[in-house]
Amino acid sequence: MKGIIATVAVSLLLAGCSATRPISADAAKPVPANQIFAYNQPDARAGTVVVTRDIGLSGSKCPVAFYVDGKVAAHVDNGQTMTLHVPSGSHIFGSGPAGSGVCGVVSRTAHLREASFDIVAGGTLKLRLGFTRDGTYQITPTAF
Repeated sequence: MKGIIATVAVSLLLAGCSATRPISADAAKPVPANQIFAYNQPDARAGTVVVTRDIGLSGSKCPVAFYVDGKVAAHVDNGQTMTLHVPSGSHIFGSGPAGSGVCGVVSRTAHLREASFDIVAGGTLKLRLGFTRDGTYQITPTAF
């Protein structure tokens, strides 16, 4: 009986730790320049998009692809942040699997999560990339 209780307790503990949690952009490490593929040049007609990837165990060893209007703009690792300069207007931002090997086993399009946001020239939008408890990619606005 004690073995069953211990197994259930450990399982619940691990399940509770499997989701990611936010980290502030100030506390996160910058995404290396070689992992940012687009929107990295300041532009007076653009808005600033600060993208920060959560910390935690879920997906921590695999980069997350960050998309702008269906094109990969960057690969973001666990606990990293970046600032992009996206033209004003309505855009679709997404997050999904990136990388190769174990990180690329899943279907990119099947696991891609997207959200629409309006960008205002001179304005700032903060987004966070993370995972839910069941391992689903997420992209959400954040105050962090």
